[in-house]
Amino acid sequence: QTNLRVALISKKDSFSAGTHVGIPSGVSNAVQVDFLVHSFNPLLVAASATCPENVDAADEFCRINRSITAYDRVRGSLNSFFRPNSQKVFVFVSDDDSAAMARNAQTQIQYDSGDTNGYISIQKSLVENEDFVSADTFKKHMSRVFGEATSYKVFGFVALNNKASCASRVGSSYIELIQDRKGLGFDICQGSWSEHFNSLSNQVIEYALNEYALGSADVHQVKSVALNGKVLIQNLDYSVDRDKITLNQNLVASIGNYVVDVSYEERVKK
Repeated sequence: QTNLRVALISKKDSFSAGTHVGIPSGVSNAVQVDFLVHSFNPLLVAASATCPENVDAADEFCRINRSITAYDRVRGSLNSFFRPNSQKVFVFVSDDDSAAMARNAQTQIQYDSGDTNGYISIQKSLVENEDFVSADTFKKHMSRVFGEATSYKVFGFVALNNKASCASRVGSSYIELIQDRKGLGFDICQGSWSEHFNSLSNQVIEYALNEYALGSADVHQVKSVALNGKVLIQNLDYSVDRDKITLNQNLVASIGNYVVDVSYEERVKK
């Protein structure tokens, strides 16, 4: 019963790169951005997909991204996809990290070429905002394009520690985002991901049912919360975390349609 839309950024067929994946036929409310994602640029690609058509002069990331032709086919591709005020979930899959691997050393990287070969490989030194972005840059970008009070969670199939035998590096930037946005990190090296998918599904559904952004980054005090007209008790029926309300999941598990009314005060700006 969750009004869910799914977007996948991945090459449908990346040939010898062996990283292609597509949305199965018959999946409704889904769109695929057919674009090759390298092991350390998923954060950059996701941010590029939400860059606005008209870039503000102060928007350093999108301004730089607009000048890099390698991202032309992904930039702005999801701008009309998200519903206004929707709760957003980002799921990153990488056996690497989004960081400067070797700023002064030549590194083999792959770019989507848009042709039948699918990608090109070149040697270069990685440059921030051109080849990767930090967790902090990603968070600032989300605040800029969706508003400071936007509600989103981050999940990741990444290397969770340095004992990961199948991964290049620990996904430190992804782990930082996951912890900041209160999502979950899954071990990319685990042989079966079935349990991961079950946990991910349950978390997303619970998030959609129970958590609400108040639409303001300057919440001073939540005065009252009501569910279908019944006033709820704070710290029993709901909790407050800055600009977000989280309901006790038992309250909405079986009631069907419902309305949540929140009354709050904003900080007085001097």
